[in-house]
Amino acid sequence: MRLYSICGKYGKKCIVAFLVLLLLSGTACGEEPDPENPVEETAAPGEEYVYVPEYTVKELPDNLNDCKILLRGDRVYQSCSFLNLESGRTSWELTASSLDGELFWKLERSRDADEPYVAYIVDYDADGEGNVYTVEAAYPSEEDRSQVFYYLCVYDSAGKKTVAQDITDMLEDAGSREIPAEILLDGAGKIYVNCTDVVLLFEADGSFAGKIAGEESAFMGKDAEGEVCLFYQDLNSADYAMQGVALDFERAARGEVFGNLPRMSGQCVPGIQGDFLISDGSRVYEYKRETQSLDPLFDWQDYDIIGSDVAGMGPTGDGGLYVVTKNWRARTAEIVLLKPVRASEVVPKQEIVLGVLREDAYLQEQVVSFNRSSGEYRVVLRAYEDSNAGVSYEEGKNDLYLDITTGNSPDIFEMSQLDPEELTLAGAVEDLRPYLENSSVLDEEDYLENVLDGYTYAGKLAGIPHTVFLRSVAGSASGLGERGWTPQEVLSYAEEHPGSRLFAHYTRDRMLDFCFGYDPDAFITEEGGELRFESELCARLLELIKEYPESTAPGEEQPSDAELLQSGEVLLYPAQIGYFYEAELYPFLFGEPVRFVGYPSGDGTRKAVLECESLYGISAASRQKEGAWAFVEYCLSRPAESYGFSPRISCLEEQISREQECKRDEEGNPVNDETGNPLPAWGPVGQSIGDASTFFYYRIPGKEEIAVVRELLETAAPARTGAREILAVAQEEAGAYFAGQKTAEEAADIIGRRILLYRQERQ
Repeated sequence: MRLYSICGKYGKKCIVAFLVLLLLSGTACGEEPDPENPVEETAAPGEEYVYVPEYTVKELPDNLNDCKILLRGDRVYQSCSFLNLESGRTSWELTASSLDGELFWKLERSRDADEPYVAYIVDYDADGEGNVYTVEAAYPSEEDRSQVFYYLCVYDSAGKKTVAQDITDMLEDAGSREIPAEILLDGAGKIYVNCTDVVLLFEADGSFAGKIAGEESAFMGKDAEGEVCLFYQDLNSADYAMQGVALDFERAARGEVFGNLPRMSGQCVPGIQGDFLISDGSRVYEYKRETQSLDPLFDWQDYDIIGSDVAGMGPTGDGGLYVVTKNWRARTAEIVLLKPVRASEVVPKQEIVLGVLREDAYLQEQVVSFNRSSGEYRVVLRAYEDSNAGVSYEEGKNDLYLDITTGNSPDIFEMSQLDPEELTLAGAVEDLRPYLENSSVLDEEDYLENVLDGYTYAGKLAGIPHTVFLRSVAGSASGLGERGWTPQEVLSYAEEHPGSRLFAHYTRDRMLDFCFGYDPDAFITEEGGELRFESELCARLLELIKEYPESTAPGEEQPSDAELLQSGEVLLYPAQIGYFYEAELYPFLFGEPVRFVGYPSGDGTRKAVLECESLYGISAASRQKEGAWAFVEYCLSRPAESYGFSPRISCLEEQISREQECKRDEEGNPVNDETGNPLPAWGPVGQSIGDASTFFYYRIPGKEEIAVVRELLETAAPARTGAREILAVAQEEAGAYFAGQKTAEEAADIIGRRILLYRQERQ
């Protein structure tokens, strides 16, 4: 009998007969009803239940090194270590409090005078009576760290220490070569300490009771009956499958071995109906040892929880679960209570499906944040790449394209790795311009006009990027002069400098991409009736590209990129810019002012290509367009938190202000570096260059750098769809020339004819 049924209109997994019986009878696993204390019937037999989450957020201090949070009954336990950045030393504290923050007791690093200095708590567990069991590491004193001692300690419900057992010698006597890693209590209050190669056993009073052989990289879990088991990868199996083995305390021996376990994220706790609840990082399962059955219970995203942030979970004793998450990006911890509630009492939300190629933490945070803030809509992620199911990135990409164009489209799809122009021309993408014009949150006039125009195709705004960054090519300003930058000019510039290379580390493939991969108008007129350059010019380009190696491999020590550029041996350098201060790098490399010319284009004026992140399109076939826009609008209104620029002018101004902040002393005066320049508040930030022989530290950007980046941002546009097709043609035909199967003229002639045919077919 399963614990749940699928209730699609709620988008949740519903707990059925078992939970109803549990709530009606008050019975836990195997317990009989108490006739002296009957439980009031509050639900009709057979009524379905869903988990409803309640979130309690805790801020994590900046100096927090690590923490472990447990929920036992009505008590929250928290063990924290803190890192002092100045001294490099850590301190710790252990607290017991209520869920709403009332502190019952708190232990800090200081101990009794006759005891060693405690360095940290290795691990701890707690029972339902308020007692806490710890394994602690200690040095002889704060000054003397020549030896580490390990202690098994017990604290009562008032925080008073009742046991302090030195187990250092026991580790040696047991033949352990490993330090203690974790502690766990079984259902009878007996203590298990996992030292990887051995598990030490202790009675509830702390007295030593024996040892059991352990496993490499194993962790412990406790089943619904309170029996402790060890989980590990079977290194002798073909696929390194997960195994479990019961630990028999009375016999001090390993017991039953069981399998059919998922790859676990370290979360394996007592089950509700089965023996264990197991998390694999994205889904929670119920597991039964007798049948070795593994039944999916729910996905973490069902309850707006980021699976990779889950640091602990367990049953609450009333049919519900508690979950602990730690988000180091936002410096928060969270306790989530999943409480069973009648399905009839839950107000359903309209479900919006978001299709993505690959999930990441930032995307998950956007979805979770929106879902928790919206009372009307709920976004569900559908990731198309699935390594666990053997679906590769390219296969997932093809599947997503197929869904978008054949009627199975998600309501929203992330297009930064797709082709928004092709999808728009196919009629698959909703025009976002009317939504933006009517938005009360976003202002169309606040956006860089070229960014909106760049993602507008056939009059439709396919998507609005949340973040953009720039790809360009830099060269010596004196060498490049005021020339345009068409394929003809690229060839002329190379021919004007015989013996020099355009780029230092480029292969033939990268040179093909540079010449053919960005603007189809560089090769063919807008109308598609004639080529912009003759076959002879294309042949000369192919001959230039053939001079570059097929691949690069480590060889003899080479001059740095700066030396190559400043000597004239190399003429150009690929640029990527996501911060204003990054414009400082390129004059440093060339040793003189630079000019950004970008990639070859039809009119020779494009100085940079826009790359983007979080480019959401709304399906033209979606029945939830208003809800889809609500999510897109929410994401676009969030501040930029990753590398790159916001296309919103007001956000760009804020970014400039942040980048121009300098570090200040206690009196508020700027702090300068050894050259007299103010240190940036966000620094020091630097990067290695090329072969890593050169390292460059960035300074606070000045007016010149800001002006340069602004110009690039205000003139850049995304790479065009047709350029990718032209590049594919060039790669195929150039390959035949490089292999000696065709002359450069023959390959160039075929490239030209195929490009014309491609454009005519598209028209």
